[in-house]
Formats: sequence, structure tokens, C-alpha cells
Amino acid sequence: MQFIVYKKENDTYYLRNVKNETFKVELNFIGVDVKLDVKDFILLNSKLLDKNFVEYSEVYYFGGLDEPYGRKITEMDIDKNPELLAIYKNNKYVYLKRFYG
Repeated sequence: MQFIVYKKENDTYYLRNVKNETFKVELNFIGVDVKLDVKDFILLNSKLLDKNFVEYSEVYYFGGLDEPYGRKITEMDIDKNPELLAIYKNNKYVYLKRFYG
């Protein structure tokens, strides 16, 4: 699902979707040069924001797809894969995978 960042406090991001629903999530980016700023778009599986999801967390870590941390990415559709996140910035998508630990 697509979200826009409407507020940022350190690593805490406030997101809004097309239904005008708002969410608060802490996202940490490891080993990548991309930064998420206010007015940036993010593609994120909505399961990660659902407190009933078995792998729900209040803090998430993401890094490069080629890193050994996290699960192997075989599905690049974010709506089907909660291990994947994409940031839309400067007219391109940057894909990152979820890290654990």
C-alpha cells in the first residue's frame, strides 16, 4: 500500500494512506544512503501496521536487498511480501528488505 510521510520525528514516521488513515511507525535504515523525508512516498505492506499481524513490531529495520540479514526476497510485490519496502524519491524506487535482530 502507498503512504505519504506527513511528519517525521527522528526515526519515527507518521504516514497517511489514500483513505486518509494515519499510522505511526519507527523505521530504521541500515547500510543505505537513502533517507525518508516529509512528503516522500513509501510502499509498505499494510500488515506491518496491523497490531494483530503475528510479526508486528513497533520498530522495523530495513537495508539493502543484497545484504545477508533478513529473509531471502523471492517476491517483489510489496502487497504480497511484508519483508519488502520501497521508497519513491527523485523519480525512482529504492527497494529495501526487512532486517531482524
